[in-house]
Amino acid sequence: MKEEIIIEKEDVIKENKIKETCTIPESKINSNHTEIEIIDLDKNMNLNMNMNMKINHQPDTYRLCFIKRFTNLRYGLNGLYYLSIDKSILMQILFAVMLIVSGILHKFTIIQWILQLILITINISCECCNTIIELVANFVEPNFNKKIGLIKDVSAGMVILVMLITTSANVLIHFI
Repeated sequence: MKEEIIIEKEDVIKENKIKETCTIPESKINSNHTEIEIIDLDKNMNLNMNMNMKINHQPDTYRLCFIKRFTNLRYGLNGLYYLSIDKSILMQILFAVMLIVSGILHKFTIIQWILQLILITINISCECCNTIIELVANFVEPNFNKKIGLIKDVSAGMVILVMLITTSANVLIHFI
């Protein structure tokens, strides 16, 4: 059984991609020392690479997955930190705390708590989406632009619409 490896490199001078293939003999697959010959078809030259590596068909996927998840968690925590210092998100969190205190004082049933938490989550999520849209719009066009302003206005309008609907639903939950 021969294993074929496709190696892609970017040729900076010509700005195109060159695909090179090399075949590894079956006797070399499980060895620790592998010599690979790469033939560059554009320049007609042979490159010998001595690679002191173990070719493994199944890499340690669990370890790599675990490391990747921790990296993703770090990115998520960075985003959560940014959202926690954003003024509009802080205002929504303040309203959520007020609703939770009101729910404690009214002695909500489990159904009322579930509905209230769903409404709070929808409201804060829309505010997060609005913040993301504003950040992307500011990144795309840092100067004033009427079209970017319209995008930001529609995004803010979405938040107000959702806030009106969730406020109406919260009034029904609290007083009916």
